[in-house]
Amino acid sequence: EKPLVIRFVTPDGPGKNKLLNGDEILSINDEDVQFASREYVINLIRNSKEKIKLCVKQPTVIRIINYYI
Repeated sequence: EKPLVIRFVTPDGPGKNKLLNGDEILSINDEDVQFASREYVINLIRNSKEKIKLCVKQPTVIRIINYYI
């Protein structure tokens, strides 16, 4: 699926009040993932040790979100 979009934000999860359903993932930990496979992105997130730095595109703004997993 291109672009890679966030389908669901867990209400009490680390993305609460930061991520929105439908956000497009542009990069993870400064690695461009716009053309990466879904499986690659999932593995990249799962293999992150402490922090994940996401750059997402929301409908009207691009912002960088840092949070601990």
